Parts: sequence; C-alpha cells; structure tokens
Amino acid sequence: MSDQTPIDLPPIDPSLPTTLGGFLDEIAARFGPREAVAIDDALLGGVRVGWSYDELRRQSRRVAKALVAAGVGKGGRVGILLGNRPEFVAALFGVALAGGTAVTLSTFSTRDELDQLLHLSDIGVLLTQRGIARRSLEDEIAALVPALPNERFPFLQRIAALAGGSGDIVEPWDRFLAAGDAIADALLDARAARVGGNDEAVIIYTSGTTSVPKGVIHLHSTVIKQFRWQAEIYARHRDTRIASPFPLFWSAGIVSVLGSTLAVGGAYIADEIFEPGAALKLIARERIDEWYGFPTHTAALADHQDWPTADLSSMTRIKGNNEFAGHPNASPDPNWDHIVAYGMSESCTSVVSHLSTTPTALQLQSAGKPLPGIELRIIDVDDGRILDPGGEGEILVRGPTMMPHYVGMRREDSYDPEGFFHTGDTGFIDPDGFLHWTGRIKNMVKTGGANVASGEVEAVATALGSLKLCRVIGMPDKRLGEMVVLCAVKEEGAVVDEEQVRLALREKLAAYKVPKRVLFFAIDDYPLTASGKVKDKELRELAAARM
Repeated sequence: MSDQTPIDLPPIDPSLPTTLGGFLDEIAARFGPREAVAIDDALLGGVRVGWSYDELRRQSRRVAKALVAAGVGKGGRVGILLGNRPEFVAALFGVALAGGTAVTLSTFSTRDELDQLLHLSDIGVLLTQRGIARRSLEDEIAALVPALPNERFPFLQRIAALAGGSGDIVEPWDRFLAAGDAIADALLDARAARVGGNDEAVIIYTSGTTSVPKGVIHLHSTVIKQFRWQAEIYARHRDTRIASPFPLFWSAGIVSVLGSTLAVGGAYIADEIFEPGAALKLIARERIDEWYGFPTHTAALADHQDWPTADLSSMTRIKGNNEFAGHPNASPDPNWDHIVAYGMSESCTSVVSHLSTTPTALQLQSAGKPLPGIELRIIDVDDGRILDPGGEGEILVRGPTMMPHYVGMRREDSYDPEGFFHTGDTGFIDPDGFLHWTGRIKNMVKTGGANVASGEVEAVATALGSLKLCRVIGMPDKRLGEMVVLCAVKEEGAVVDEEQVRLALREKLAAYKVPKRVLFFAIDDYPLTASGKVKDKELRELAAARM
C-alpha cells in the first residue's frame, strides 16, 4: 500500500462559520475597512470602483434583500451571469444570505449555449449586466426570453441587468435593488441563520463527456473549507493583492482566487477581459503581488511588446513560473513556489496539492499529496482491479469536498457503490503517496485549463451538414496544454475548407471550444474498427504527422 498521509495543513477551527453568509460576516468583522475587491469599471467608463469588506457586506445584503423581495425561497436558484467584477461577489454572497443557491453561468457561452444553460438550470431570477466587451448580454437574453414566464424557462420570473434594463423583460439593477429596501434586517438575518453547512450553496456548469453540460452542486461547508485550505496552500495573507484572468463562474476563480484571498483579508483586483497589455498595466498600477493564470496567459504576457519594460516590481509570488521569474525587475519571494495541484469542478478545485513552501524541483515531480480527508484509488482501466503503488490506471477520489451529485442525477449515478468518483483521468500513486497524473480516458480535451467535451464539439460540427465523420481529439500544445483538433471526413461533394468550418463553429460554440485546427481525411484513410468506431490512438498519430 502507498502512504496516503495528507498534505500538512493546520486543522480548521470548528467554531468558524461554515456557510457563505457566516463567512461574509466573519471577514467583515475582521477586516472591515480594508479593501476587499476593486475594478477599473468599463461599464462606468473606466472609473475605478473599490469596496472595503464592510461595503462588500452592505452590497451583498442589498442583493439578498432584493432577492427576498423577488420571492426567492430556501434553495431557490439564482443565475449569476456577470463578469469578474464586485457585483459578482455581492451576488454570490447575497444569494447565500437570502437562502438561495447561486448558479454561476459562463459569460463565454454563445447565445445557443446560454439558451441551453438557462433551460437546464431552472433558475427563478437571473442577475446579469448590459454587456461585456463587445457583446450585449442584455440583447441576447431579451431575444431568448421574449416573455416571463414562458414554457422554455418555466421557473424564470425576474431578470435584472447592471447598467442596463431598458426593456420590458430586463429591469435596471438599481430598481431591482431598491425593491428590497423595505425588507427588514431582522428578516434577512433570520433567513441567513436558517442556512446550514449542508445546504446547497452553488451550482457550477461544466462540460460533460456528452453535448449536455453537467451542473456540479457544492455545499456551503465544502466551499468554505476550500476557501480556508487554499488560503493556507497558497500562503495568502492580509497584504495579498491578487489579479487573475480566471472567470469567477468556474470553481478555480471562486475558490483558488477569490475566496482564499478574502479569507485572510487580502484584495481581489477584478478584470473582466484578459488583454495582455492591459493586464501588465494593471499589475503595475494596482501593485499586484500575485497574478494567477494558466501558462497560456503568462505566455501571452511575455509575448507582448510591453513585457520587457513593464513594471513588475510588486510581483513577489512568481518563483517556479518561468515567464515572471525571468523578468528583469520582478522581486521573487525565495520562500514561495508556484503551486502544482490536481483537481476538478466536482471536487471544488484541488484534491491533491503541494504547498507554496515546496521547492519547485519537487513540485515538478508530481501533482502533490491528498488534502485532509481525501482518499485516492487507482484501478485498472479494463477490469477495475485496485492497483498497487506505481500501477497506472484510472484515478478515483472520495472525500469531504466532493459534490453530493450532479443536478438532476442520483448520487449513485455519480459515484460507484463505495462512494468513489471516477475521474476519467489516468495516473499512479508512488510509494510515498504522491499522485502522478498521466492522461485521460474520457473523451475530454483540457485546453488552457478549461474542459472541452469532444462529444459536444462533434455534435455541433456534424450538424453543419458538410461533414459526415467528426472526431475531436486533444493534441499537445506548449501553451494550452492540449489543443482542440477536429479530424473530419467531408460529405460527398461538400466544398468546405478549414477556416469555413472554424467560422461556422465559432457561431455555435464558446471561443475556447472552437478547434484550433481542422484536419480533413479521405474516408479510406480514417482509422475505424470493423464496427465503425474511431481508433483514437491511430487518429492521433495521423494528426500528429499531418500537423
């Protein structure tokens, strides 16, 4: 047996709150006047908006009261379709205080994807904004929801838009908030007191292995536990000033960036759109000490023309990050190393990790050790046998931060009879208990940190009508980790090229799901079994040779 001693984290004080509402009260009491979240607000013409912990609590309570006035009951689902901005944070805590469940919706979604998410999520209230970048979220929602209520979205009753709300369906944010001013503080406090750690806190939609997104449910206690653990893992503190392109609608944004920073009194500097030049200026202007992104993000910064002269003198949390660590005026903290970890949306971020005090050379050897209470198991992919240390197979996980189940599914549909979650990833555990991730067995591509379901892209590509065989595979890429590649056979007589297919898919899929390459094959060259199934290993070899 391998040693599965957990990572060395201090125990969480059992007297501390285990709900999002209780956590908000705790941090406001501890860090009240300190800056909690700030943004150069494009919706307000670039004006800097900064909220203290006290102001974050006040704004969160206003959202909560408005939701109470809107009729949100215990467990009522509230959709949050907002960019990385203070109002997202207020909405997240506000839903919790009102007793509801926050459903975080991707601003990367195309209109068709957004229609599907609204249909699947059964939300009663949607909180959104006028637009983000060049996209009008309000116009898209108004087109999708011509009347309230309607059969497509039978539970949806109210929609409010920040800096918007000119139509009959979408109401202005300020008017929505004002409707809650009559709600008494005592009533809101009574609601918050009725929320427990085992109640549902948030639902995050992630790509499944099919074309239908899966809603991952997480409990209040799970989210708060990860807030506190991640703060320790990353060694965050009161003077932390963090910025990140990670969207808050994903678990990494909510937990590894936002919650873990607020837990210790640091400041989260929001940025709705990732643009390398603007990000470099933000680091200098806001005196950011930790900029948390994937390698694809940091590589984009290093490629920007302003990189050599950028003021990165405030950046200390950079050891182990090749681009930042090599910058001429950065100031690496010798006692902090960039984190290597392994996790998923279903586990509310990490299940194994290294600590920031672990030297870079050791971090690069494995994904880390389990978090407290996490159990790992490796099974043979073909026959399900439990493997000894060093044996490579599918990674199974169970423990206190795993989701209870997917939305609309039973627990037994999400876990095996012993309570283990089958990740679809492959790896092995060494004799010292460190997990080593080696690949995937599910039809999933992880590109730039985001999961892309092969089946989803294949279904959309087939629906174009010009392709009769479609297979999406992940090919190694230095920046993205994996590149989404579509391998296709054209319909007889179809005249279509790579760029035409990519443009057509861009209208139906979020940008990160659109294949970077489309490779065409003759039917005789396409590797199929006698029963018509694609031989993925051979297809990857053909694609590698072609690319």
